[in-house]
Amino acid sequence: MQAQSYPNRPVTIFNPYPAGGGADNLIRIIATQLSQEWGQHILIENRPGAGTTLAAAYVAKAEPDGYTLLLSSSQLAPQTLFHCHRSKSSHAGSMV
Repeated sequence: MQAQSYPNRPVTIFNPYPAGGGADNLIRIIATQLSQEWGQHILIENRPGAGTTLAAAYVAKAEPDGYTLLLSSSQLAPQTLFHCHRSKSSHAGSMV
């Protein structure tokens, strides 16, 4: 049995931010490039709300086949490190 190439059908990218904003514009530019490179349609679904949790929860429950993706921001990582370190340290607010 020969492996199929990815993607062999359309891919959906969930944007957890409002339509028309910077993230929406960025993901549409990226999706256009991916569509040309992959030869498949890339669908963008805006699902803002609850601090990006609505889109993230939907994608987390999707079939883990690589056809449902989530646009994410790395700004959450420093905040998480800050809060974890703060709770373990006597220096409230110090960064790792």
